[in-house]
Amino acid sequence: MIIIYYVLVLAAFALGALPLAILAFKKKYRASIPARFFLFKNPKFDASRVHFHACSFGEVRSIAPLVSKFKDAAAVSVVTKTGFDEAKKITQNTRFLPFEIFLPFWLKPAKITVIFEAELWLGLVFWAKFKGSRVILINARISDRSYKSYLKFGFFYRYL
Repeated sequence: MIIIYYVLVLAAFALGALPLAILAFKKKYRASIPARFFLFKNPKFDASRVHFHACSFGEVRSIAPLVSKFKDAAAVSVVTKTGFDEAKKITQNTRFLPFEIFLPFWLKPAKITVIFEAELWLGLVFWAKFKGSRVILINARISDRSYKSYLKFGFFYRYL
């Protein structure tokens, strides 16, 4: 099933690459879109025991005390520029989470992957587990509206 998922994601990337490249000219997205969708200035993490993932500023602020307990053994991936700027204050081992087709090549093994987000990242969970990480979801919640959407794609999300 993951193969079908990746074929669909690859098709979405192929269709969306040009509009994303154009959107990258907006100041708000100048750093995050090239890093996430084209791996521009978004190298692999330094070695870490714990990989934290949080989407944005508020989520990064929420996990800051937990990340600081791990000092140099932690890595943080984010989606937004404001989240990136905040995470950089906690650890220099901060990167934008790339688009899912890049995860198999970009993601480094960690003992634990902690996802502090409301969205479920199928690719991140799959590849973290594939590389030997235990995956912990914190703040994982699904609204009634989202639940209906997840049910439509239940064959993909059963793995989670």
